[in-house]
Amino acid sequence: MDRPPPSSAPELVHRSHCQPHSRSESFESQALQKGGTMDQLMEIEHQRERRSTMNRSHDPFIHRLPPELGSYIFRLCGLYRPWVLCGICSYWRQIACSTPELWSELYIPVRNTHSSESCNVIEMALHRSGSLPLSLSISSPQHRSDKLSATMSTLIAMVNQCSGRWYSLSFEVPSWVLPLISPSNGNPTLLKKLQLRAFWDSAPIHDQDSLQMSSASPTSLILWIPGCRLDFVSIKWSCMTTVDVDSFREDECLELLRRCPQLVTLKVKISLDTGGTPFSMTAVNHPQLQIFKLTVNEEAPEDLLELLTLPNLQTFSYYDGHLYPFPPRILTSLFRRSDCAVMDLCLDAEIIGTDDFIELLESIPSLRNLKFKSTIDSDCHADVILECLSEFSKTDVNFMPNVLPQLLSLECVCPYPLQWEHVTASFGPIGERHGSPCRPLKKIKVRINFDPDEDGVLGMDYMLIPTIRRIYNILGAGVDLDIQCYDPDGGSTFNIGVVEFERTSLNYHSSRVDKLVHEISDSISELMRDDVGIKFL
Repeated sequence: MDRPPPSSAPELVHRSHCQPHSRSESFESQALQKGGTMDQLMEIEHQRERRSTMNRSHDPFIHRLPPELGSYIFRLCGLYRPWVLCGICSYWRQIACSTPELWSELYIPVRNTHSSESCNVIEMALHRSGSLPLSLSISSPQHRSDKLSATMSTLIAMVNQCSGRWYSLSFEVPSWVLPLISPSNGNPTLLKKLQLRAFWDSAPIHDQDSLQMSSASPTSLILWIPGCRLDFVSIKWSCMTTVDVDSFREDECLELLRRCPQLVTLKVKISLDTGGTPFSMTAVNHPQLQIFKLTVNEEAPEDLLELLTLPNLQTFSYYDGHLYPFPPRILTSLFRRSDCAVMDLCLDAEIIGTDDFIELLESIPSLRNLKFKSTIDSDCHADVILECLSEFSKTDVNFMPNVLPQLLSLECVCPYPLQWEHVTASFGPIGERHGSPCRPLKKIKVRINFDPDEDGVLGMDYMLIPTIRRIYNILGAGVDLDIQCYDPDGGSTFNIGVVEFERTSLNYHSSRVDKLVHEISDSISELMRDDVGIKFL
């Protein structure tokens, strides 16, 4: 029989027995005290079995855990909506409500149907977080209504009251909501992450609607707001390490780099908007920036790139949604001026000038991963680059390639078929890979915007026998060789399957050999018939 805990021990779990359980315990106690009959003792045993069955439902395992352990388990769930835990049972609700860590990270999706009662629930959740730093993510519908305006105003006011505990704020709301954000109860000195996203057809932000957080010094900032200018957010920029902004002018990008000496990652979409305060277009040397991702919808920002020096740059990405002509020479100048060791380069633009592109690749021998895109109008295609890479394919292991000697991965999109000889030769001497100075290429992935034809895949020539042997060596060395075809009519992607293409090529050569054998055999037979005829004559 279990011994009860001493009276001095804290009562961790409140024990309340149901009525059948209590009657069973009373009957068992009376029968044992009076020396019950065998039938009574058998009945006691049956009741114990029934009671054990009931206990498994009335007293689940989680109820026997100390609240501290249950709270720890709940914190491991990583829920942004802890209300789910409160709806399981009263015991879970008690643990969840008494665990401040569960309420310090909240995701709050506001709906048009929300009312003042919903705001009361949010206020209670903020109160349950105690004095912990707050990480809040709030989203709302795009279309404005009277009920939504009232709900958002009340909600933002409650969030403002916790400004002294802000650690991470994320808003995905219409632009009219953003001016409501204002610290009202303590300076947001704890704020480290700020994300502000507004819908694209929202009303533009005006200068007088700026967010005043002059005491905040976040390390991460995301501004995806139509018409947003650099001075929209008044913060301390000196600690910023990551910035992702939309619609900044070239002069604003330069000013941003001046204000953020610790910046490591910059993602920016260049805008041609002339509104707002203009900044100096003078050269900037930023020694900390490692990741620079540019998005444009017009011509290349040559002025911006020519004024930058980035000695520590490791990753550069350039995306042009409208595929304006992109001259590689501006990047060549940037990389040489910066004397940087770029390892990742991604160019999604209309690259013009094959020689200029080759010169760009020669300027970054440290490159490990290359991704680029070419179209029908571009004179720089994947096969041209592969042919350039294949020029070092020699048997001399002392030969050092002068283009991308450290390349590990090549991914490209092109409109024309490839030459298999260029694909395989770009890897260098496979048998000499270990211990040789040859390029350590491990991956080639090509997507070709070309319709499959009737004879082969992608209209590419069949592999020659030496190429087939080399493909086997490449795949045997663990190289990832993946070539796909994009059907512009059907919009689907087909994986060639290099091994299947090898088999198709072998069958093709085998059929040619069989055909040649038959032709030779027929010729010999015909000659033999002629010879026999001559003898008979």
